[in-house]
Amino acid sequence: MCTPFFQIKKFAHENKIFPFSSNYALYGDLSRRVMQVISHFSPDIEVYSIDEAFLNLENVHVAQFEEFALLIKKTIYSEVGIPVSIGIAPTKVLAKVATSFAKKKETGVFVIDKKMDLKKILHNFPCKDIWGIGDASALKLKLYQINDAWAFVNADEKLIQKILSITGKKILFELKGEKAIDFVIEKEGRQQILSSKSFEHSVFDKKTISEAISNHAFRATEKLRSENKLAQGISVFIQTHPLKDGPQYYNSELSLLVHPIDHYPQIVDAAVQGFEKIFRSGFEYKKCGVALINLKEKTELQLNLFESSKESVNDEKSGKNISQILDSINKKFGTGSITLLACGMDSPWKHSGNLKSKSYTTNWKELPPVF
Repeated sequence: MCTPFFQIKKFAHENKIFPFSSNYALYGDLSRRVMQVISHFSPDIEVYSIDEAFLNLENVHVAQFEEFALLIKKTIYSEVGIPVSIGIAPTKVLAKVATSFAKKKETGVFVIDKKMDLKKILHNFPCKDIWGIGDASALKLKLYQINDAWAFVNADEKLIQKILSITGKKILFELKGEKAIDFVIEKEGRQQILSSKSFEHSVFDKKTISEAISNHAFRATEKLRSENKLAQGISVFIQTHPLKDGPQYYNSELSLLVHPIDHYPQIVDAAVQGFEKIFRSGFEYKKCGVALINLKEKTELQLNLFESSKESVNDEKSGKNISQILDSINKKFGTGSITLLACGMDSPWKHSGNLKSKSYTTNWKELPPVF
């Protein structure tokens, strides 16, 4: 895990391992479809990540939990084609424990109810695998001979809070079957949008990296506009290859704006200006990226003393019409159909995408054939 592919390329070839590069459009669409199916089984759903979600079953009549979980699993596989594991328990932390056991079962389902002996379940369950703890916190617990979930449950509450703060105490209650972590139906909107990628080959020249920065700024703005938000800060970074011998360099530049914006020309220009400040010649660059930060809802836009309307901040001279035209063309003909000249024409820095799986659900030209 996390080993650069070039280091195991020979091993992969010898063992017939098939590598695939990232296809976030496909992953995101499949995730949306899975979550949509899950939402039919309970009105309260907390989407925790791209591949995880919690369902609140308090207001759902369930006669038999294992049968209910198997029905969800069967429906997801039938409608989306994705196999899933399902854990059901009285609390969120115990549900995560149940899911760990579900992954090892042939049915892919595991239920922890109040009748079960928690000792049998939590004994020898590593602390690092408890949701919300992780490796670093597990090492702290080990100093107090707390090595598994059962030892954690039987530890003194004050000691757990001392080691892991109030969060650790909540996890302790949850493992005992007492609800302590709230169910969040709508997560707070994200505070930044990041677009970054490693170069397929190391890059030395300034022009190529500048085009890559422009592309990342353009893609990040595309996401920003799709969420109907504005950005008040733009962060740019560049870095060399951390796994290669030779001189290393990493730097970033943060630009805070007077007004939050969402227009392609302005954001790309600000990103390039930030890049100009941090670029140093003579280095072998491997990665760069752009992050839009301090995101605001458009309803939060404020004026200064010299402005008469909110429209004056995002008017024609700011590129509003240009951005709308770019959006409409890319929506009609596909992402990347039109962009800004600063993004370059040939983009030699981009990955070839030869190893990328097809966008089976988001691109008409890549639909799987049926015979």
